[in-house]
Amino acid sequence: MKALLIIVSIIGIAAVVVTIIVGASTFDGTVVRDPYETGLRYDAQQRAGAVSGWKVLLLTSSFTVGKNELAVSLSDREGAPVDDAVIMMQLSYPSSDRYDREVPLPHERNGRYRGMLELPRKGQWNVQFVIVRGDRQARFQESIHAAANAGTVHE
Repeated sequence: MKALLIIVSIIGIAAVVVTIIVGASTFDGTVVRDPYETGLRYDAQQRAGAVSGWKVLLLTSSFTVGKNELAVSLSDREGAPVDDAVIMMQLSYPSSDRYDREVPLPHERNGRYRGMLELPRKGQWNVQFVIVRGDRQARFQESIHAAANAGTVHE
């Protein structure tokens, strides 16, 4: 009985040690350095977006791993297209800052902006649109899902 208890204890300790080693080797570090201040900035950005009256509509509905075209529509409070804004898209993968990047969305016509983005992994992505028009700035956030395509190596 004592031998069985020792074997079970050794297996349990080994499992904990392996879990700690794997966790430490895959942890990317702190994703947000100052979470409280980041939260305050996020709240202020949400208020600025609501006050601006701008509406961002994601026109692209499906994404796959690899290169994708992303199109958005920008309109004002009355629904008229906004053609004189600058839109920068900030892309992030929730579990790692390794994939964070910014992609400009050049203006096309009638309030439509379009750009290319590379999604290196399948799964949920956070997309933030930073819109600057004159001296006003607002941010709008969306989530997109990248599906694996036929030629994708699964991670």
